[in-house]
Amino acid sequence: MSGLLLLGLAWICTSTAAAVVATLRLRAPPPPAGPAPLPGPTTGPPALLLRPCAGDEPGLAARLSRPPAGAWPLHTRFVLASADDPALPAATAAVAALHAAGQPADLHIVPPLGPNRKASQLHGGLQAPLPTGAPTLVASVDSDVDLASVDLAPLLAPLVAPGGPAATWAPPVEVAPRTVGDRASQAVLGGSLHAFPLLRGVDPTGLVGKCFAVRGDALAQAGGFLALVEHLGEDMELSRRLRGAGLRVAPVGLRVPSQVGGRTTGEVVARLARWLRVIRAQRPALLASYPLVLAPLPGQLLLAALLGSPALALAAIGGRLLVALLARRACALPLGGAFLDTLIADPLLLWAWRAALGSRTFRWRGVPLRIGAGGRLETVP
Repeated sequence: MSGLLLLGLAWICTSTAAAVVATLRLRAPPPPAGPAPLPGPTTGPPALLLRPCAGDEPGLAARLSRPPAGAWPLHTRFVLASADDPALPAATAAVAALHAAGQPADLHIVPPLGPNRKASQLHGGLQAPLPTGAPTLVASVDSDVDLASVDLAPLLAPLVAPGGPAATWAPPVEVAPRTVGDRASQAVLGGSLHAFPLLRGVDPTGLVGKCFAVRGDALAQAGGFLALVEHLGEDMELSRRLRGAGLRVAPVGLRVPSQVGGRTTGEVVARLARWLRVIRAQRPALLASYPLVLAPLPGQLLLAALLGSPALALAAIGGRLLVALLARRACALPLGGAFLDTLIADPLLLWAWRAALGSRTFRWRGVPLRIGAGGRLETVP
């Protein structure tokens, strides 16, 4: 057996083992020291739930109008960047629906304070006073997440537990693909090592901002949301600042359903490339892990072709199929889609990886931007 063939087999074993190890970590019991084990309390101090909104989406009004499951006391605040945002009618209807259900809710318009509009919305939403005073806990959930079946207690309870983390996040799962682009996105985020429920077993120090919560005092130590308005990847920057202050960030076992949809494949690639530009700016050493570990199948098949080894090609496909099955299991998605994930996820992710490496300039919500050192955004004239 040639050295290159052995190298290929070792590569396949390594990339597959990463998913296996991540799965085992997710099943491991919590250590005796550290965050309080879950499930924890089902209620606690009132929390401010921020719902940043931008643009209209199918089902937005119904999704925002449904209150979260569970008994944790929440004040829901919808935050928009302008009064002419197409999401305004849905957010206005949601405030009325939540009031009718006995849930406190309001709506605020927050003009952008920097290139990152979401960070501006979160900052502005936190500045408006609450009847109960400054919130002890702040949660943020994107508008494409349906909270009707989600109890936020597992997200919030660790924050008030003795010795608990400063921030928590729940991995999102895309559950309602409607277009070819949506299905391609689900292949990456539900059928690869990039699936967030699986990725939390690989990098538990990160933070995914689609559904997260943070203690108010810890957020202040990190500079608040205002410190993030010049950064792409406000979630990763917040995690970096919290950890720099000696505080902990922890994922939770809760999965939240994302109903984002209606995208083209090009829009999905642009979104993934935007995320990878954050990696390029903040953790550039991790970029090598994409063609080697997170999206290895094209390279492994190329090596098998160069060596003329069908057996190596079959081993690569088999290993990648196992990764897809483990990812779908972690996401609670039907396992029947794993083979399609195996075929399309890695080429799509590498397409985005190449775009992120090729240019620091991109468009975000119609605005041309450039990402500089440390993930700081610059407006392109």
